[in-house]
Amino acid sequence: MEVAFKKIPASGINFEATNDNVKFSGVAKKDSKDLVHCFGRLSGKIIHNCDRCADEFALEIDEEVDLFVSDGIYEDEENLLEVVESFDGFVNFDTILESELGLVISDYHYCPTCKENNY
Repeated sequence: MEVAFKKIPASGINFEATNDNVKFSGVAKKDSKDLVHCFGRLSGKIIHNCDRCADEFALEIDEEVDLFVSDGIYEDEENLLEVVESFDGFVNFDTILESELGLVISDYHYCPTCKENNY
């Protein structure tokens, strides 16, 4: 799902993007002329390999997402920590979903057996 920066009002719009079994949904609000505040939740399940024993298991994802999207290069005016730069005039929620999912997957995750046995 893509929405043009100029179409996102200060009052906000609801958005939803999905990828297989993971959903990213929330609200996007215009924060300034070139900045949109996106906040919502990443939720669902994916098949993942345990970082300890390498067995596959269903990883439950339930993460809050709170970030800003900049229309062009972000100038550090407000010292924001998490800013996604967009260079085509659109907020692409599918791309944000992929990026945030990659961050979650890059962390260490253990299967229920390894968690239970404190391996």
